[in-house]
Amino acid sequence: MDHIKFLQKRETKKKDKEKNFHLSAFDTLEKKAREKILERFNERYKVLNKTTEDEWFAVFLNSITTVFDPHTTYFSPSEKNSFDTNISGKLEGIGAVLQSKGDYIKVVRLIAGGPAWKQGDLEANDLIIKVQQEGKEALDIMGMSINNVVKIIKGKKGTKVILTVQKLDKTYQEINITRDIIELEESFLKSCIVTNTNGKKYGYIYLPQFYINFKQKNSRSASSDMKKVLADFNEENVSGILLDLRHNGGGALQTAIDIAGFFIKKGAIVQVRHKKNQVETYKDPDPKMHWKKSLVIIVDAGSASASEILAAAMQDYGRALVMGTQTFGKGTVQNILDLNRYAPQYMGPLGALKFTIQKFYRVNGGSTQIKGVTPDIKYPDPYKYSEAYFKGRSRIDLRETVYDFPSQNVITKDNVNVQINALLYFQVMDPVKAVYEIENLPDAIEKLTQTTLRNVVGELELDESLSSRDIINSKLKSILDDATNKWGVKVNRVELQDINPPEDIKEAMEKQMRAERDRRAAVLEAEGEKKSKILEAEGFRESEIKKAEGQKQSEILKAEGEAIARIKISEAEAKAIKIVSEAIDPARKGDSVNYLIATKYIETLEEMVKGKDNKTVYIPFEATSVLSSLGGIKELLKK
Repeated sequence: MDHIKFLQKRETKKKDKEKNFHLSAFDTLEKKAREKILERFNERYKVLNKTTEDEWFAVFLNSITTVFDPHTTYFSPSEKNSFDTNISGKLEGIGAVLQSKGDYIKVVRLIAGGPAWKQGDLEANDLIIKVQQEGKEALDIMGMSINNVVKIIKGKKGTKVILTVQKLDKTYQEINITRDIIELEESFLKSCIVTNTNGKKYGYIYLPQFYINFKQKNSRSASSDMKKVLADFNEENVSGILLDLRHNGGGALQTAIDIAGFFIKKGAIVQVRHKKNQVETYKDPDPKMHWKKSLVIIVDAGSASASEILAAAMQDYGRALVMGTQTFGKGTVQNILDLNRYAPQYMGPLGALKFTIQKFYRVNGGSTQIKGVTPDIKYPDPYKYSEAYFKGRSRIDLRETVYDFPSQNVITKDNVNVQINALLYFQVMDPVKAVYEIENLPDAIEKLTQTTLRNVVGELELDESLSSRDIINSKLKSILDDATNKWGVKVNRVELQDINPPEDIKEAMEKQMRAERDRRAAVLEAEGEKKSKILEAEGFRESEIKKAEGQKQSEILKAEGEAIARIKISEAEAKAIKIVSEAIDPARKGDSVNYLIATKYIETLEEMVKGKDNKTVYIPFEATSVLSSLGGIKELLKK
């Protein structure tokens, strides 16, 4: 709707100028607006899809570090390189500022004096298609993230890179560029001498940051450049200096201490307090006073950290007149910790952690934390918030701001009207852009969040919206951060608070949930009964198996016992036969056998006639033989 209103306003203005101009119908404007918004979101999703795991990992870690300390930050390997480049003001490459444009990488501008600028063929608005390293095959970079492309194009001084680019006239050209060291002049100190109508000379020094190259001790730094400029000013008999520290967010602490020492004979510059309340005083390391004449320092809300140390020290010594507006108010010191030091076995770069190690205090013992440095002479800040524009704020707040986004109606993909409210955490990074690049920053952020939320949720069905808060938060954060970058704003995170569907949908959902719970209960009960039956059957089976095994074992033992018993009986009978045989005359060995047979015969007959109801008399078929045997036994007994 906001974009439709924008199109309507534009057409209305055009109609005021051109009487014959006809206003478009609402449907036509809506179609144009949807096409434009779709184009924007497609571009943003392309950027989101190119986000690497390392970049997501950095976002995750920083979401943790900011909870504990707003000034503690994790640098991914690429961000660490960018930090080193920024603090040193130097880099090795071709000297071109690039921008992602769809699947292409666009050349935005060339750095004056850089290799690409000197070579002359590469121009702004060229689209880079391929990148070829010297002696290797060309690499197609279509669709690659801009961070990866920058890594490929950058390289050591003296090496060559070949770029295949598409010109504005759609022609293609191969451009051979030799890499070199590029100095980012916008990061370095700048100075000039101004002569007034009375012939007096005054020096102006603009210091954008306290830069230093930590990797090269004798390289260019803010303090070395300042010393040279002061020497030139003394030689030119300059009467006074205006030192401009506006928008100077700080830098290397040591360079700030060195520069402060140039304006005093000797003494303390700053005090730092460690975590164990140990106080350490940093003093002027240079006994020489490089500038003895008048000094004016100008500051603003963008002056922070090392800038506040320098301004506060000069104010406390009465050495300089401080002008401008209240400074940012950052009274802490950070250190850079290379994480590879703690994981030497890991071959790849792990990045670094910038974490707070100390608090610093002025020479007079005061702190600049939050309250900053109060100027001796205050004058209106050109970046000041107006009453109507910034809702009563007196200046731009560079700290993280929480915006409670009011509840609004959003239609989901399945045409359900839901009420959604959210929290938006953002921070103004560049106050100049925040004032001059957008007419009304708070209102613009609110309207952008509204349209973005409607588009993101409009792509999801109700169930997805309720279960995908993290996905929605991530998409909103990515899109809003990218869109507000040109306004000098960084969106840190977005948190959905409530998603409220209509009452009838709620009732339907509750019924559905109850039915689902009942279904689950029935399923669980059936599954429990099933498992019970299975366990019961398995128990019965195990019981029968154990019973069969026991019976089997019993039969085996019984058979073994009977076998042993028979063996024992046989052994006893053998022994009895042996004794009988020995008792009988050796000449009549057969009589012992007859004796045993007759004995068994009689025992068997005895068993056959047992029982009180047995009336049958069993007589052997050859009774005479039995009688004769008995007679034989009798004869044996006589002997």
